[in-house]
Amino acid sequence: MIKPLDISKIGSYVAIGDSFSEGMMDPWASDPHLAESAVGEYRGWTDRLASKLSRIRVDEDLPPVRYANLAVRGKLLHQIVAEQLDPAIEMLPDLLSIVGGGNDMLRPGATPDTVAELLEEAVSRARHAGCEVLLVVSSNPRGGSRLLSATRGQASVFNSYIWSIAHRYDCYVADQWGLQALQTWPAWAADRIHLTSTGHEIMAREALHALGLEARINEDSRPLPLGEDPIPSEVPISEAIPAGWAQVQQGFRDDFEWLRRDVKPWVGRRIKGVSSGDEVRAKRPRLQEMPPQPHDL
Repeated sequence: MIKPLDISKIGSYVAIGDSFSEGMMDPWASDPHLAESAVGEYRGWTDRLASKLSRIRVDEDLPPVRYANLAVRGKLLHQIVAEQLDPAIEMLPDLLSIVGGGNDMLRPGATPDTVAELLEEAVSRARHAGCEVLLVVSSNPRGGSRLLSATRGQASVFNSYIWSIAHRYDCYVADQWGLQALQTWPAWAADRIHLTSTGHEIMAREALHALGLEARINEDSRPLPLGEDPIPSEVPISEAIPAGWAQVQQGFRDDFEWLRRDVKPWVGRRIKGVSSGDEVRAKRPRLQEMPPQPHDL
């Protein structure tokens, strides 16, 4: 286990990746506490993590963290490395989160071995540039839709690579696979690919835990934004499941609607060779101070 992150040395944070790090399906709530932080259409776990890092720094009389997010939906890992890694490293961030490969695993012919080689290249370059690196293993699709459950084997192999890369390069790892709440339906948006707002908050807390900083912030002081469910704080974040989530089930009718509404258009885009991110630009292309969250009550 590597030592907890020294918050006094983390004055800047950059996120690169795909829709997961862009924050899709976590729209900015109509909450006055968040107005000064809102940039782009979505918030997401990386924005939330940046705000928490700012909270810890401000509480220690340090300036808020400066934060940039270059992640764009639909990107494959080779595109993330080719398009986002160099601009991220040029900002000289103290902390860089590198998350990708999920879109690759949904495409025929992709293997965890080739995707892991790309990830290791990115991690090696970031570490040699002096960045602390945060990686994220994929979620556990156990009990989800049969289509996504079919990717469980490849996801497990890719996760093993991530842990191995992290060990060799002294990286931090957020264990999305071990989050029990993410094995329930309410953690996921209707498309079954992206997290809900509460799911993103759970992920942000797990990232803070992975950095060794969860004890440095009082999550109970956080005003609950509209559309989010309370997250139990009396248990580790890996075991925290909001009330009622475990009881929610989905049936064949839900599966059919999902196939019609989400899978069919996705297949159509693959046939046409287009991506959901073709016309999307990074929402936070430059380092800017991130206001702290949670705000004081």
